[in-house]
Formats: sequence, C-alpha cells, structure tokens
Amino acid sequence: ANPRASRTVPYVSKALGIPMAKVATRCILGQSLQQQGAKEPILDHVAVKAPVFPFLKLPGVDSILGPEMKSTGEVLGIDHSLHLAYAKAMEAAGMRLPDAGAVYMSVRDEDKQKFLSLAKDLVEAGFTVYATTGTAQYFREFGVPVETAWRITEKRSPDAIDLMRKGEIKLIFNTPTMSRGAKRDGAMMRRLAVELGIPFLTTTAAATAAVSAIRAKRTGTVETLPLKSYHS
Repeated sequence: ANPRASRTVPYVSKALGIPMAKVATRCILGQSLQQQGAKEPILDHVAVKAPVFPFLKLPGVDSILGPEMKSTGEVLGIDHSLHLAYAKAMEAAGMRLPDAGAVYMSVRDEDKQKFLSLAKDLVEAGFTVYATTGTAQYFREFGVPVETAWRITEKRSPDAIDLMRKGEIKLIFNTPTMSRGAKRDGAMMRRLAVELGIPFLTTTAAATAAVSAIRAKRTGTVETLPLKSYHS
C-alpha cells in the first residue's frame, strides 16, 4: 500500500469509523492515543476500494493498465458481505455487474483452467457465455456449453465487437496475450467497452470476485445505508 494522505487516509477513516487525520494530528501535538480515548475498532463489515479511470473522457486511449498510475479517483463499497461490498464498489466506479445477459471470455492458455469454473457458474446462473475458438473448445471438453465468438482477424461472424455493439455482451473477461491479433482485438474491445460502459476485467482475481459478487446479488439484498450505521 502507498498511503497517500489524499486517498488512503480518508478510505481507512471511513472503513474503520475513525478520523485518522485528526487522531494523527493530535498525536503529533503530543496527545497520546490513550489520552484521546482511542480504542481498537471491532468490525463486522468489509470495505472494498475500487479505482475510477478517466478513459471515457480520453478518446482513443487504450484502457490497458500498467505500472504507472492512471486512476483519477477511488470509491468505497461497504457491506457486511465481501461479495456485496465488491459489487457496490464496482457499481460506484461505473462498472455495474450484470444480473443477466451474455459474458465474453478470451483468456490465455495458462488461465483456461481457472476460468473453467467461472464459466460453469455463469452458465448455471443463466448467463450465455461467449468465448474465442480455443477457449470455447476447452470449455466444451469439460461439458460447459458456450458459444463461439470469432476474433476480428478471423473475419467471421459473430465476433466480440459485433456482439458488444448489439448490446448482447454485458461483461468481458480478457487476460491479455502477446500475439499480434489478440493484442489488436484486445485494444479494440477495451476501447469499445469503455464507450459502451461494459465492465472489462483482465485478471483472474478480478473475474473470480466479479462472479462471486454476481451470485451474491442474486441471493442477497444490496442495501444503501448511511456510513455511520456500520460504526454504531
């Protein structure tokens, strides 16, 4: 963690229910934690921080992430359930996870086994899963029914871009590969996903969290509560 005062301190303060800047300032001025009556917080909730990116306001910019900082803000999702807290954070960041529709998957060979269970969970939840040729073939070998979405370079229909423009794709999982065609497809999909407001996730961890959040939303209730209700 890189604890910037402008971002991390406010987040931690809201998550813990403690005005960290005020407490720290009083410590600097010589007032101990004991004198301030500070107590270790007991939490029965989970707080999830999600970045907010400016890509929609930057036409033509590829939304792929790297080591440099690209986010222009952050949001807080808080709930008694980790999965619902994640769902709230994603929605607050402008990437609302879908309740129905189609999900598109294009993943590296080394990630296919990890995404197999996610595809199965989505199909069982009533989603249609589209995948590139190799990914679709792998999933079918393990009994997961998926539809094939061709790469743009394969010049066959339907491809991911067509499905996105028709409004069918509601969520995209794409672990980038270094092949020329895959890189080109990925860049076009990421740009269009930004313009259409489609959640686009590029890591196994994020995809796993998203599927868990979708399942939690189906069985739980997403409530918007005042922050103080989590610290009373």
